[in-house]
Amino acid sequence: MLTGEPSAGKKHWKWSDTTPRTSIELTEKISSALQRTGWFKSSYSNAGGSCIEAQFKSGAALVRDSKDRRTISPVIEFSGAAWSVFLHLLNSSNL
Repeated sequence: MLTGEPSAGKKHWKWSDTTPRTSIELTEKISSALQRTGWFKSSYSNAGGSCIEAQFKSGAALVRDSKDRRTISPVIEFSGAAWSVFLHLLNSSNL
């Protein structure tokens, strides 16, 4: 299940322990890049270049393409309510 917003602790996305291979969840682990920029991506991301990064700021969730960090990458902003609906749809497989 996708949940939460990162805080000061260490967090990362991982397969859920309660429903393995059907849900992911945010767990403890934050990289040094997050500490510098506020952007984070899943610890399951690889060098393939097909990842997104997220950032939580002022009650909003910001999402961008991780491979466009050297240029001005478009950012999608979700309000807190829209982010909750988005996560709910992901968790219920209604997308």
